[in-house]
Amino acid sequence: MAGIEALLQHWGSTPAQRQQALTILREKNVDSTAAVLALERGEVPLSLRNFFKEVVMLGDEKYLALCSSRPGAGGSGSGSDSSGGASGSGTRVFINEIHYDNVGKDVGEGVEIAAPIDTSLAGWVVCSYNGRTGKLVEKRPVAGALSDAGGGMGVVFVALELQNGWRQSKQRAEGDGIALLNAAGAVVQFISYEGSFTAKDGPARGMTAADICVMEGEKTPVGHSLQLVGRGRCYEDFSWRGPQPHSFGRANSGQVFVAGG
Repeated sequence: MAGIEALLQHWGSTPAQRQQALTILREKNVDSTAAVLALERGEVPLSLRNFFKEVVMLGDEKYLALCSSRPGAGGSGSGSDSSGGASGSGTRVFINEIHYDNVGKDVGEGVEIAAPIDTSLAGWVVCSYNGRTGKLVEKRPVAGALSDAGGGMGVVFVALELQNGWRQSKQRAEGDGIALLNAAGAVVQFISYEGSFTAKDGPARGMTAADICVMEGEKTPVGHSLQLVGRGRCYEDFSWRGPQPHSFGRANSGQVFVAGG
């Protein structure tokens, strides 16, 4: 169980919480080696998510962002607006792909936005946040035409300066984040990687980012990214997957957009 104990230390839990978590793992017969290796690959398997749910039930709110196997649940990951954002049927304009870190000098940082192909994204903006300070780093307009990704959906890439998560300071557990704003300036999404945090300024001020539970790192190959996979047309239909060859400008590998209203 040493691997899981090291993992818990990374996430900043106390010795007592680690002991409680180890007890849960033993009772559930979770394969700690497989779980740690999956996390290092940028994946968080369902068994590990369920384990973190148990930890939260024991009172450790630091794990709240890791409690969901679906990207739209919990936190402030999905906003609510009437202009192409979240609706009763789900978030229709959303962050679909992210790249922020790779081996050597970071190359091609940015995010991909997905939306119904006939959506006008004029006035939409993406913002990057530093989780340690909670402050806004950069704002960029969503510019350019949507590329057809099938199923009546389109995608567009936005170059954006993104922070490199906890490795910038191993003394903190917070990750870094991205906010997506609609043309009215309302936050449609506020998500993070490598941990959650609360924004202290900018358009997402006071909001807590929802951790997507996958990450890149210093060993991530150039040309890879974090991507949504699954079948559907709203953010809540998909799940995040760890680093794989990027697919900016088209549907992700393992992603199928389904035509609908």
